[in-house]
Amino acid sequence: MTDHDNIPDRDAGINGYQKIDRYNPELIKNLSAHYHEVLKELGENPEREGLLKTPERMAKAMLYLTHGYDLNAKDILTSAMFKEEYSQMVIVKDIEVYSMCEHHMLPFLARHT
Repeated sequence: MTDHDNIPDRDAGINGYQKIDRYNPELIKNLSAHYHEVLKELGENPEREGLLKTPERMAKAMLYLTHGYDLNAKDILTSAMFKEEYSQMVIVKDIEVYSMCEHHMLPFLARHT
C-alpha cells in the first residue's frame, strides 16, 4: 500500500491526476475550430458527447506530431557528444525514426536494425 502523503513530488492541493499542457492556447483554439469543421464535413456531429473534445485532442496531436519543426538538430546531436579515449568504430543499433508523411499527414515509424 502506498502512503500518498509521503510522496515528495505530490502537490497536496491537487486531488487526483492533473494533466499539464504546454501548448499555445490560441493556436489550440484556432486549430480546434478547423478540426471541428473537418468532423462536420465528414458527416459527424462534433457536438455529441463523444466528440466534444475531439477537435482539441486532434489539434494537440498534430502539434505533438510536428513539434520537431521547432527543434534544432545540431543542439540535440551535439548534446550527445562527449570526449572519449577510444579510437574504434562505434555502431549504433535499433534506431527508431518517427516522422510525418507530408502527402497524407499521417505519422510513420522507420526502424533500422
